[in-house]
Amino acid sequence: MSALAHLACLAGRYRDMFDITRQVVEAKQTSCTVEERRLFLTACGEVARRLRCSRHVIHCIEIHPLMSVGYKASAAMAYRVNIDAEIMMVCKDTITIVEDFFLPTVNSCEDEILFQKTVGDYSRYLAQVSTDIEFRDNCERALMAYESASSFAAAALPPTHPLRLSVATNFAIFHHTILRNRAEAINISRSAFRQAMDHISELEEGTYQDSVNILLVLKQNLMNWGFVFVSG
Repeated sequence: MSALAHLACLAGRYRDMFDITRQVVEAKQTSCTVEERRLFLTACGEVARRLRCSRHVIHCIEIHPLMSVGYKASAAMAYRVNIDAEIMMVCKDTITIVEDFFLPTVNSCEDEILFQKTVGDYSRYLAQVSTDIEFRDNCERALMAYESASSFAAAALPPTHPLRLSVATNFAIFHHTILRNRAEAINISRSAFRQAMDHISELEEGTYQDSVNILLVLKQNLMNWGFVFVSG
């Protein structure tokens, strides 16, 4: 089955890859190998990314009259609702598998951080397409997961580690886009950016490019959110 998942990945058929790896994980549960977990998370990430990009396009058509020329806003809304349902299915399945099968058998701090971050990310995606009670529940789960990932990362990883930077980046985005808390988003991003820059000479060769890329994202987010960098 892992070979089939690799073939689906090579062919860019990530939905097939998601279904294959989900079946493997559900069958083996807590006895999954590191590679099987990696394949599952890769598939989830690619499927979710594509669905969210599709939703963004349709939602823009739905809410902007100039973009909806030739389309009925009601048709765009109906199509967006269908995409939302797909996003919900993928995210709920991912969270359930991570919480039920991956986290109970975690054997390293990095895995704990990665899996908590995954729960936070997919709960954030759910919050973006849910309302009322479900929205609050998804926000609470995302907040708890991000806080847990952040605590573990601060204790176990150097400030320049790409996983620690990634947690800070996504936690800040959660505050900005979901909770509408711009001040906290800036605070998280600024702290992560400054701590990393203070230890920039400690960047490891193997993760150098990943860390630099995430630092650039952090800096761009801060600028987009109105933070002014003071030179000197």
